[in-house]
This record gives sequence, structure tokens and C-alpha cells, in this order.
Amino acid sequence: MDFDREQQRKRAVRTALLLAVATAGCSAPATPPEGDLFREASLALEEESYTTAITSYRKLLEEYPFSDKAEVASLNIAYAHYLKEEYGEAVAAFHDFERLYPVSPLLPFVSYTIGMCWLDQAKDGNRDASASEEALRQFRKVADEYPGTLYGDLAVFRQAQARENL
Repeated sequence: MDFDREQQRKRAVRTALLLAVATAGCSAPATPPEGDLFREASLALEEESYTTAITSYRKLLEEYPFSDKAEVASLNIAYAHYLKEEYGEAVAAFHDFERLYPVSPLLPFVSYTIGMCWLDQAKDGNRDASASEEALRQFRKVADEYPGTLYGDLAVFRQAQARENL
């Protein structure tokens, strides 16, 4: 009797060990720390690896949605799209930023860069005046909402460029 009980105990231990080893390889990879994700994304943006930067910032936002770095990550996603000349995605991401952070001190930059997205599209030799009209509208908004600021002053200058395109 003791021999059978000992055999059952050994089989149970072996089974438990096999299950532990088998499931160890199936676990999800550990999420990198928040600071590591942010550094990786920021370095990619600095090195002009915009796709990597966007992916890393998005992962940061997914894994750490309430991070104190979320606002900058959200802005940098939009800015990376702009630098990558993905103007439609940039405008959408900048509008998302405005919706998520309605009192951010970064809003003058956001509004101005939306105008630049439209102005840069108009420079592509497109005969459609809608991009220039949208740029002009956006720059007027920036100049009206942020007078006397760097971006307000730049917007006044860019309005002249948008008018020239028309």
C-alpha cells in the first residue's frame, strides 16, 4: 500500500513539473517599464525612425494610459506622422490630442502644426485650392486664439503663404 501511494505521489509531482515547464513558455512577454518605452520611442523619433516611434508611443499609451508621459506621447505620435508626411493621419492625431487635452499648454503648437499639415499639402503642386483654404482658416484661428505668442506670430506669417497659394 505504501509503495502504491509513493508511486502516485511521484507521478503527481512529475505531472506538476511537466505542466509548469510546458506553460512557462506560453506566458506573455513582460511589458517593458514605462520609462524604457518612452526612451525607446523618443530615441526613434530623434533618429527619424518615425514608424518605430509611433509604434512605441502607442504601446506606451496602451500599457500605461494614465502615465504622466501620456500627453507628450500622444503629441509625438501626431508629430511623427507630420514629419513622415502622413498629413491626414497627423491632422487626425492632432485633433485627438485637442480632444484629450483641452487645456494643454501645447495647444498653440498643435493648432499651428495642423495648419502646417494643410500648407505642406498645398505645396505639393496640387491644383485643388482646398488645402490652401484649410491652411488659411487654421492659421487665422491660431492667430486669433493665441495672439502675441510665437505660434500666433508665425501663423500671421503663414497666412500670407497660404494666400499666395490661392
